[in-house]
Formats: sequence, structure tokens, C-alpha cells
Amino acid sequence: MKKISIIFTFIIISLFTSTSLQAAGIPIIYGHYEDINKIVNVKLTDKQNRQLFLGYKTDSFYIEAGVFIKDQGYVLGIENGNGSYYPMPTGESLKYYQKNGLLPNPLPSYNIPILEYIKGYSLWIILFLFIAYYIGKYVSKKEENTDKID
Repeated sequence: MKKISIIFTFIIISLFTSTSLQAAGIPIIYGHYEDINKIVNVKLTDKQNRQLFLGYKTDSFYIEAGVFIKDQGYVLGIENGNGSYYPMPTGESLKYYQKNGLLPNPLPSYNIPILEYIKGYSLWIILFLFIAYYIGKYVSKKEENTDKID
């Protein structure tokens, strides 16, 4: 119980003192993040002749743990571009690229891995476990007290 209380207290304190923790060398995960994940290589390059790949983008927000994760759909990622990407062509442009073999037709399906969802919603999981722990403790304590009344 003390360990859980300490962890929870650390999370609450770190929300209000993140700059002092960062100064102490403790990494703080806070803010909005975009991730570009590769699905398949394609035969496209951009104007700077950088190789592109078909991928998907996720957006997430963290406050020490994941608050949410959103699937933002297909993008054209830049190989070795440190997360840089172009929006996915639509309409006639998409049909042109697919017809000429530059993009797959049909576009391959993808799934965000379950571990990404767990990480993306981890704050809610932690809060649920914390609340469930204390409810269980309260119920078991109440049962102990009713047993002693005899």
C-alpha cells in the first residue's frame, strides 16, 4: 500500500513540479506527440529526392502516462525523416499514383498494436487500478469489522 501511495504521490507532485524534476535529470513525459509508423515502402520520392513510405500517423497526449491516442490515418512518411511526413493524397491524385504503381491498390490495412493502446491510455489504467485497490481495501476492512461484532 505504501508503495502505491508513494507512486501516486510522485505522479501528482510531478504534475506541478515538472521543471524541477527535469533539472534533476528525471525525465518527465508531458505533452502532445505524433508518431509516424511505416506500413510499406513505395516508389515515391519528394522534391528533395527523399524516399517516401506509406505509413499511418497516431497522435497522443501524456501527463506522466498516456491520456489518449488517436489514429490519424494514412500518411506518406519520409525515410530517415525523423517523423516528417506528407498528407496522404486523395481523390484523383491517389487514383493516379495507384494506377501508375506508385502506391498500392488497394491500400494495405493496418492495426495499431495493442501495446500502443495500453501505453496511450495508461493514465486511465493506473487510475482504475489505484481506485480498485482502495475500494478493495475498504471493502475488506469493512468485512473485518462486521466479523468482530459477534
